[in-house]
Amino acid sequence: AIRQSRTGVVIWDQAIDSSGRLQWGTRSSEGGSRSVHFTLDDNSRVGIGVGDPDARLEVKGPTSDDQSYNLRLRSADDQELFYVRNDGIVKVSHNYLYVDNSAGFYSNGPIRARAGVSDDGGTLGLGGNGSVGNLILTSNTGAHFNSIVTINPDSGGNGELNVTRDSGAQIRVQAQSSLARIGA
Repeated sequence: AIRQSRTGVVIWDQAIDSSGRLQWGTRSSEGGSRSVHFTLDDNSRVGIGVGDPDARLEVKGPTSDDQSYNLRLRSADDQELFYVRNDGIVKVSHNYLYVDNSAGFYSNGPIRARAGVSDDGGTLGLGGNGSVGNLILTSNTGAHFNSIVTINPDSGGNGELNVTRDSGAQIRVQAQSSLARIGA
């Protein structure tokens, strides 16, 4: 083992563990318990903060709070580009998240947008084939469409537009069909 120590500071050491992994760690005193900080195993897996990495790179933060980061990427001019906070928040700081594959982007929870959702030259669509089975728009200020909203019934639907109002809210619906009904 290679040891390096400074008076009043932790003792750093390098060792091979019982599974053959090369590890760097610290002890607070000679003979004290060892904390592993960096691991390299014989399958080229690297662990930072973990002694037995299961992936090519595995990083374990010291806490699960929102005050520190597990991963942070910066540009050459020290601009923050991307981070993963210890509480799971992921942020792309300087540009936008770009997904370049035919499968698109998948979320297992709600997708929230603080500054709006817009297209950048293509069609902004909801649903895999351009249609949406159930679309619920919730807004504190209202939903505005600057184009035509088309409702086409398919084999499993009836093509109805249901508009619900809170008391005092005005509802205005224009239809191009004699089948349009508006209820109070």
